[in-house]
Amino acid sequence: MRTRREWYGLLEAVGSRSHEVAAIHDATGEMAALTLIELDPEVPEWGNQRHVLTGNAAVNDHMIAINEALGFEVLEPSFRGYDLPVAAVLDG
Repeated sequence: MRTRREWYGLLEAVGSRSHEVAAIHDATGEMAALTLIELDPEVPEWGNQRHVLTGNAAVNDHMIAINEALGFEVLEPSFRGYDLPVAAVLDG
């Protein structure tokens, strides 16, 4: 697997660019969504997404129903997420 820096280098080499775009919830300031959009220099006014992945907690029945209605299929997890409270690290 390539690192993000290597991936961006490959995109630049072929004249393409990509941007990570986040949606922020107005009321809480928390990130609600994150996506990667690639821009083709020949059609810079259009962004492309080759794959669309979504994820949510197994207990989030409402979002699961929306994803299923949109045609998303369940995949085996390809990554693991970890949560480490900053205060725990700072306290040593």
